[in-house]
Amino acid sequence: MEPHDSLRNAYEATDFCVDDAPCGPFSIRCGQRSKTLDSLLAEVGLDDWAYVTACNPGSCKLSDEENAIRLRNLEAQLRALRCVIFHGRGVGTNGNWPPEPSLLAIGLRVDQGLEIGRAFGQNAIVVGMLGEPARLAWAV
Repeated sequence: MEPHDSLRNAYEATDFCVDDAPCGPFSIRCGQRSKTLDSLLAEVGLDDWAYVTACNPGSCKLSDEENAIRLRNLEAQLRALRCVIFHGRGVGTNGNWPPEPSLLAIGLRVDQGLEIGRAFGQNAIVVGMLGEPARLAWAV
């Protein structure tokens, strides 16, 4: 078993929900293409995206208050990069982990997303491009 296998399985069994998109709520799944996300990308005229969180670094649970502060800091960094941001939550389908507040950052390149993921202590982020399936990108 590779070091990331158990995490990969957990992440791939997660719905990466987007709650406040103008087209309505939708979910992203690793290995799948989202027509809704592709439409949103086309609408804003950008090709790259990343789904990131600042919560629970290294898969160690923090308090809701700590996570809220971290997420606000993440959002500020993404806005400084001029990303189009939508709020959501990662929801594991196995029920062993609480929904994790997260952000869909449109216009964030993979390298930028990984740098931010590392800065916030994340194991991985979910990334993609217009017309392509979502995929995990390991930050560690």
